[in-house]
Amino acid sequence: MLGLSKFLKPSPTNDKRSSMLIPMMIPPIYTSALIFGPVFLIVLALCLALLARFSSLKGWIGVAMVAIGIIEVSLVPAWVLWVFVIGLSTIIIGVIMLSNAFLPKRERVGIGLIAVAVGIIGILLFAWDLLGFAFGLVTLIFGIAGSAVLLPEQRRVKVGLVSVAVGFVVILVSVYMNFLGLLFFVGLPVVFIGISVGVSGLPYWTRKYSGGNTIWRLRKVLYVLLVIAIFSSALVYSLRTTKALREEFRDDWSWKTTADTTVRGVVTEIYLNHEVNTGYSYHIFPALIIVNVTEVVEVGESWMNLTEESEHWMNENMNVAYDKPDVPSLIVGKRVEARGYFDTPIEDQWAYSYKLVIATEINESYIQPLQGD
Repeated sequence: MLGLSKFLKPSPTNDKRSSMLIPMMIPPIYTSALIFGPVFLIVLALCLALLARFSSLKGWIGVAMVAIGIIEVSLVPAWVLWVFVIGLSTIIIGVIMLSNAFLPKRERVGIGLIAVAVGIIGILLFAWDLLGFAFGLVTLIFGIAGSAVLLPEQRRVKVGLVSVAVGFVVILVSVYMNFLGLLFFVGLPVVFIGISVGVSGLPYWTRKYSGGNTIWRLRKVLYVLLVIAIFSSALVYSLRTTKALREEFRDDWSWKTTADTTVRGVVTEIYLNHEVNTGYSYHIFPALIIVNVTEVVEVGESWMNLTEESEHWMNENMNVAYDKPDVPSLIVGKRVEARGYFDTPIEDQWAYSYKLVIATEINESYIQPLQGD
């Protein structure tokens, strides 16, 4: 998911304004996704471990999973699909355990086949609606798990484990290729289908003399997968809490140009290592300097004319975004001259919007004290 950043962030190019994304193309950002997602996945992995160890209690564990899943889906909006599907899958797996505990095999097969048909129809009809797609996906997962009782229990476990492994590979490939459609529409469904099919055969694992070394090997594979899921989720969670990973995309100025705007004024505020966050993207500036403008010396082509801009900015505060590592030594109250590129967005705002940008890529950009002051 984070791999989309280089495609979605509005990075400047030689035709900067034409490259800005229109608002309808920008997906919403849920700033707790990397907190809820790992936690939900850890809970799901622990529940699966309990099912593998205490399959005789599948009814009670199923009840607990349904309750936990309902709480999870109530905490996250449906459009945060990958997190929402984890909660829904927790509910589905809980329902599967309840059906295994209380429904005869024939009824499970019939319900499963109906659910498969409904799920496929739902996905086809609501492919472009997140909530509709989620409903179709989880219905399909439930149906496949129910229909899987036609297979021997040992085969269900093998099919489930293989499906989970294939799904993880698809997810890794899709992240590497920045192909999120492959992740959402193939990777995640295959993983959760594999989990659902696999847990439908869990009672076989604790049956005495049912599979010998094969069962032991399968159980070890499951435990390894669960440990990997728990460890990776905990790692993502810890990186998110330290902000090493973030849901927002990072903005970086990469447009090589020449400074075209020069102003003079008095420094009123200085913020070092200051983060500007739009809710969708962010950037941490080495310094954000607020200058009360007393003179507009030069304006760029994105402005109107010098006279009108001088009247507009006179005695107004301008944000000077200093994006070079060598932050100058300035103090509040000092008169300065700032030269850079004033970024006026045509469509979507980003971290540099409505700021006089001073960056390495912008030739002749600077901020310096005025001599004689």
